[in-house]
Amino acid sequence: MHLPSRVRGRVAALISALGEELVVIVADQDGEKAGEPAPAESKTG
Repeated sequence: MHLPSRVRGRVAALISALGEELVVIVADQDGEKAGEPAPAESKTG
């Protein structure tokens, strides 16, 4: 499949961003499994 270089760059950036989010999600799940409390969201108001 031939994609313009601009599109390839955007797709690569999207994949990279999703990979970083996945690392955060997995780290959060590992923390919960280890018995650490999940970080509470601050509620104001």
